[in-house]
Amino acid sequence: MLSQYMKELREEILKEYELGVYGYRLLAKRYGLKRDTVRDWVRAARKKGNTVGKPKAKLNREKPKDIKQMTREELEEELDLSRHAADFWEFYAKELLEQIKEESKKKCNWNSRQILSTKESKRQ
Repeated sequence: MLSQYMKELREEILKEYELGVYGYRLLAKRYGLKRDTVRDWVRAARKKGNTVGKPKAKLNREKPKDIKQMTREELEEELDLSRHAADFWEFYAKELLEQIKEESKKKCNWNSRQILSTKESKRQ
């Protein structure tokens, strides 16, 4: 189940995709995601009947600017997007750590039960 943060991120990416300025690859790069993740989100939204159209022709897309050519506003927007992506990955890393901890506990409990049963069978 997606957290509220991830839902908001997905919706933001879908809106940008629908505007047609960026495709899968550029959106993935902007948000620090895999291209396939963005593609899967777009496909899932289409299956649900959400209005996610195809991006406009490549000729209409903006190319990412060189950082030296960016205005202060554009730099601040990029910084905000980078922070957003960093927050996403920090949250994702925490989620993974929790899953790993839970799996480790289960394995540890299973291993300790197995060791105890082995010791008891040796006593008999």
